[in-house]
This record gives sequence, C-alpha cells and structure tokens, in this order.
Amino acid sequence: MGDTAAGESTRRTIEHLLYGPAEVPPEDRLQELLAGTRPLAMTGFKEALLTRVLCVVEPDRYLSILKYTTPAGGKREIARLVYGLELLAPESVSWTLGRLILWSNDLLRTLVGDGFANQQHSAAFLWWAKDQPAGVRR
Repeated sequence: MGDTAAGESTRRTIEHLLYGPAEVPPEDRLQELLAGTRPLAMTGFKEALLTRVLCVVEPDRYLSILKYTTPAGGKREIARLVYGLELLAPESVSWTLGRLILWSNDLLRTLVGDGFANQQHSAAFLWWAKDQPAGVRR
C-alpha cells in the first residue's frame, strides 16, 4: 500500500470510528474496525491505535490505557490489581471487545474518581498503582 492509499485508508478508518453512521453506537463501530468487518478499514490499525484516537479526540472521556487485556497490564489487569475486581474475559462473554473496551474505560474512570488534572493523569496514577505491592494498593 502506497502513502496515498495508506493515508486515505487511515482517514476512512478514523472517520468511521468517530463519526460513522449515527445509528451505530461507538462501541459497535470500534468492534467493526477491530474485527475487520468494516470494508476498507486500515490493516493493522487495531485496538491500541484506535483507542489512542479516542484519547486524542475526547481526552476528557478516555483513559490512555490502550488495551483491554494484556500481560503488561490492560484495563482488565489494572482493575484486578488496583481494585480487586475481576473484569470479564473477552472469550467468556457475549459482549464484543469494542463494548468491553468502552465499558471498562468508563468503569475505571468512575473508580479512580475526581481530583486528577485530566484523564492522562488518572491513567498515570492507575499505571503506577498496579505496580505497587498489594498492601500499599489498598
């Protein structure tokens, strides 16, 4: 794919994620792009990059924790380590990954509460807190 085609594909992907059909909720548009069911979606533009787009466009809503679950610590692992909550395993529920990503973002935002300068500050705190010894976290 050349530069022009890659640029156009990237624009279409971002446009669909942010503004796609109004009748399709954001979590479903995200899922379409993750699953590759959206025609002409940018190959390789997956969860971390799509979440980063959401963080840039709506910095007051989205935490800069880019993956739902990952060994390095996604939203699911942070919820377990910081709050003792076991979030849903993607393979064990009927929810789509797109729905889990947005739901867990909103849940963590509620749990972390107010008092942070912005969502990046909240995310930095959560990243720090997940690495603290269990006795320090609680």
